[in-house]
Amino acid sequence: MGELLRILVPREAGVPGDPSVIQVGGEDAWEDYRRCLEAAEELSGKSHGPILGVIGASSIANRYGLNEAIRVLGAEATKTRSEGGLLLLLLKPSREDLRRELGAIADVHLKIIREHGVPILCGVNPRTNLFAIEMDVSKGHPMPKLTPIL
Repeated sequence: MGELLRILVPREAGVPGDPSVIQVGGEDAWEDYRRCLEAAEELSGKSHGPILGVIGASSIANRYGLNEAIRVLGAEATKTRSEGGLLLLLLKPSREDLRRELGAIADVHLKIIREHGVPILCGVNPRTNLFAIEMDVSKGHPMPKLTPIL
């Protein structure tokens, strides 16, 4: 895949030997988080800059349980803040219990909904106007474009 990309997957996913993929046990949240920290440290040394982390928070909670997931995600949010990186926590709408808890951890809470087939972005905290999400391909590659909805 990429020299500056790491994807952590549970061992049972059976992903073949891609160097970008790190297989974790999936039983102990803190041991798997330690593997994540090692990967981030390695990438930080290669990139000489902050790390972008993208985590499926619903998957973490489903695998390790709500309380353990909140502790691990809270630790990662604190670490990300102190290092000046960016952490995106993706959450399925069905996990209302997790949304309330993560709302206290997050600095910014954005919500994407679909209305009439159009994805719409709005800020929950801080509150923002609504924006339609479109793709601009005028430069030969897709770039998201936010159009205010008045």
